[in-house]
Amino acid sequence: MATRRRPSRQSRWEKTLRALRAECERRLAHWQSEAQRERQPEDDAGLASQAQAEQVALAGLERDRRLLAEIERALERLARGSFGRCERCQRPIGAPRLRALPWARLCRDCAGAHPSTAGSVL
Repeated sequence: MATRRRPSRQSRWEKTLRALRAECERRLAHWQSEAQRERQPEDDAGLASQAQAEQVALAGLERDRRLLAEIERALERLARGSFGRCERCQRPIGAPRLRALPWARLCRDCAGAHPSTAGSVL
């Protein structure tokens, strides 16, 4: 009877992070096309609507660029073997936090003590 090997913890996180990266790249392409789309508003209301749509697209583009950078850094930590360890206290980052934010750089305690550097871009 053949035994089935479970994927390693590292390969599961790598798969998760790569899927998140691909999704983020798809959204970036969408936001970029939205930001570059030329529209010809017919009136002032159309102009205001266009400006608002451009702001939304640019905000989405910036948010996803930051998220993509965090995901890339998480993949680098995974390759170095430091993924899942808090960058401040070096303790393990809890599994629930990593499931919620796979790119987390800080454990819950350190993130709570320093909210401006918690690593969340959302």
